[in-house]
Amino acid sequence: MEITLKKIDGSSPELPAVLELYESAFPANERREPEEIIGGENGAGELLAVMSGGALCGMLAVLTYRDITHILYFAVMPERRNSGIGAAALEALRERYPGRRIIADLERPEPGTPNREQRLRRLAFYERCGYYPTEVKYRWRGEDYVIVASGGAITEREFGGFWRHFHPERRKEIE
Repeated sequence: MEITLKKIDGSSPELPAVLELYESAFPANERREPEEIIGGENGAGELLAVMSGGALCGMLAVLTYRDITHILYFAVMPERRNSGIGAAALEALRERYPGRRIIADLERPEPGTPNREQRLRRLAFYERCGYYPTEVKYRWRGEDYVIVASGGAITEREFGGFWRHFHPERRKEIE
């Protein structure tokens, strides 16, 4: 399956559809303002359209600092899910950022949590794609997360340093 990642900016024709997918895929408490994910954090981020055969299949928003690329948001169009697009997109991301540790935060699938089965399926998907859960756990905007990583481990100190680099004033936002 041929997947390309296309950088999206404010003038990209795919932007409205990418933002529509973003808003439909993530709960309001987890979303940032669109301006924050388009080139985010003073140019250190990228909003990427996942394309196949010229058609939009998904979106990725990533942020990079040093040798860590953090997947902030990743969604596949509902009609394209379970077709291999997600795994191909993560492989394309690995090719775009060779030699980097790539991390993603997933809602923790603790017993009794809402949509636990969905959370477990999401974790299993990342594991099939070569990611593994780390010891890094945190709480943000009322939700508990675990960091999964590929390409090397990440410590709590490194994760905290990653975010302090971008937001030194919001040190306590991530518990």
